[in-house]
Amino acid sequence: MLARRTAEYLHHGDRAVPPQQGFSGFARTLLAGLGVPVDNRFGLHPAMTPNGLPAPIEVDRSLDEIGLLEGVESLHLHPHLPHLERIAEATHRMDVLARQGIDETAPPHPAMTEGRRTFDALLQSRADVFAGKLLVCDATLFSSNAGGVDNLRRLWSNVLCRPRRQ
Repeated sequence: MLARRTAEYLHHGDRAVPPQQGFSGFARTLLAGLGVPVDNRFGLHPAMTPNGLPAPIEVDRSLDEIGLLEGVESLHLHPHLPHLERIAEATHRMDVLARQGIDETAPPHPAMTEGRRTFDALLQSRADVFAGKLLVCDATLFSSNAGGVDNLRRLWSNVLCRPRRQ
């Protein structure tokens, strides 16, 4: 276990963050109480383009019914983004709206040695789960301190300007 934590810590490269990370108990309890248990499985360093910008994300456009990711090509480069693992009933109640690539030039992460090349970065509730949409993402998507400002601005503009239900 210690060797795995050390590998994860070296992979993300953020020395200000301890080797063991995770959602708070509050977040896990809240999501489980809503019937969509999700866990912060890993702290992964996102991929970037050769010029140092965030690499493009993989978006399942067929699931983006209200255009939240319209015009959004990437997210940002926060050094330890979570793989948002859907647990139990969340696998049937939440969809993966966007995946982000893992930085393959960073020190190896156990998830990569297990074959993972992307992580689930943005989850969205399915249409029949809640009266509206529930999005689950890392809190750093509220910030512009890790690059990707134009895409983050577009994402949050899409959130604010989404179609209203009657």
